[in-house]
Amino acid sequence: SSSAQVLWLTVLCFFLFAQAISHAATFCVSTAADLQSALTTAASNGEDDIIQIEQGTYLGGFTYRSREAFSVTIEGGYDPSCGARVVNPANTVLDGMSLVTTLAFDLLSDPFDILIDNLTLQNGSGSSNLCAGNATSAGGGLFICEANTTTLSNNIISSNTADGGGGVFIAKAATVILDNNIITDNVALWSSGGGVSITRTDTVTLTNNTISRNTGGGITVNATTLLLTNNIISNNSADSGGGINAGTSQTLTLTNNTITENTAISNGGGISFGLREDSDSATIYNNLVWANSAPVGADLYIDNDANSNFIPSPMNLFNNDFDQSTGGIFITLPFPIDPSNLDLIDPLFVDELNGDYHLQAGSQVINMGDNTAPALPALDKDGNPRIMNGVVDLGAFEFQGQQPDRKSVV
Repeated sequence: SSSAQVLWLTVLCFFLFAQAISHAATFCVSTAADLQSALTTAASNGEDDIIQIEQGTYLGGFTYRSREAFSVTIEGGYDPSCGARVVNPANTVLDGMSLVTTLAFDLLSDPFDILIDNLTLQNGSGSSNLCAGNATSAGGGLFICEANTTTLSNNIISSNTADGGGGVFIAKAATVILDNNIITDNVALWSSGGGVSITRTDTVTLTNNTISRNTGGGITVNATTLLLTNNIISNNSADSGGGINAGTSQTLTLTNNTITENTAISNGGGISFGLREDSDSATIYNNLVWANSAPVGADLYIDNDANSNFIPSPMNLFNNDFDQSTGGIFITLPFPIDPSNLDLIDPLFVDELNGDYHLQAGSQVINMGDNTAPALPALDKDGNPRIMNGVVDLGAFEFQGQQPDRKSVV
């Protein structure tokens, strides 16, 4: 009868729905052995997995090897039995003891999503990880190859070493998102992304991160689309592109970053990038690019003709503060610098020596940005309103106090 058919379809739909929502496993781990066991189980259980880590320090290298296309979430900060959670990455530490990669996702043939949240990854040493069948000693703190979407949020990644990607190495991903991480004091022995190395990736977004004191460069990225917003990139060093080495991304957008005191042996102390195709473009708004050093292009090294056909790729360079001298900026096919850009104006950081890049009252970079900048965030790096007194400031932090009359500023 029709009523029996309806009942049968209802039961079938409920069964299928129950199956769909049941395909997720949650682990609560409190020892290093438990953590590796959870990773091993998650790699072959045919489910999406959530691994919750209790607060503490976990010694060793931890590896997930799988051919499954199921997502993995790793979260630190949990109380005993994982009943509650404190979001502070310093309370959950994975320590590679300077022997192995601290956390590796290896031998992945099917794309899947990875989320890593609220962990400290420290003292890792790049091991022989596999990426697309090739062995590579990359990713001292974190190694990920062939994921779909990789998200790193609220982590501390420090004091790791590898040939490339001393802190973080990510390759062959569709999307990479780094948000509110602290990535410091890592080393890439081959000067390829001391802090972060991301390669062969479609879309990379970095927001609200602090990337500092890394040797081998702060960030090395080769991606189709690269977007950086509200980041502090400071005191990194490399052969080329001390703060940011963006390779030859097709679309590059930098908005409201503070890029300061980075150094390069050859070119691009602050930023180095190339635009290979005539249709590739770079859009750079509201950034503080200050006190970087290199023999060529101390603040900015721009190759807007990487294919050498004498046709410049489109550049949008507005409302930034950088050294506009021949030593401060290098452009392969020069173009006039828009007058909205400031030339070597001291931002008046609160405490530059100790890494406090907030702006003092009286800074001439306050209210000097462009409110129509692409990807302009609603909030600054501190989570405060991005636009105060009507006009956005330059750099990662919006001045929250009362700005004195410009005429009184010497």
